[in-house]
Amino acid sequence: MATPIRTRKISHVLLHVSDMERSVKFYTDILGFKESDRNQLGMVFLRNGTDHHTFGLVPGPADATLAPKAKYLTFHHMALEVNSVDDLFKAREFGPLGGMVPGAAGKGQASTDGRDLKDTAAPLPAHDR
Repeated sequence: MATPIRTRKISHVLLHVSDMERSVKFYTDILGFKESDRNQLGMVFLRNGTDHHTFGLVPGPADATLAPKAKYLTFHHMALEVNSVDDLFKAREFGPLGGMVPGAAGKGQASTDGRDLKDTAAPLPAHDR
């Protein structure tokens, strides 16, 4: 039986973070998100469009550590669409991207993982893959 569920878009994604203010600064100052709201639980809601939020940050436990990738399932990557390949090159020159590797995958999407880019319109140099 075919599913009756028909999604239109991803509404929002939330991510646990260890340093809320540092994370907010990265997503707003570096990636250009706008802060929409904060709630009583310390969550911060960010937007890059007309919805109230498309991305959210949730405070992680005070003593949290990263899960070893060899043993646990972890967040793989997030792709953000930009207007043009020229914008990708500007992002590469910008500098403080906090581990993000801008590349091109399809229609001007900046990928956080430069190793898995397919149909690359603006390939990363070999040393960045």
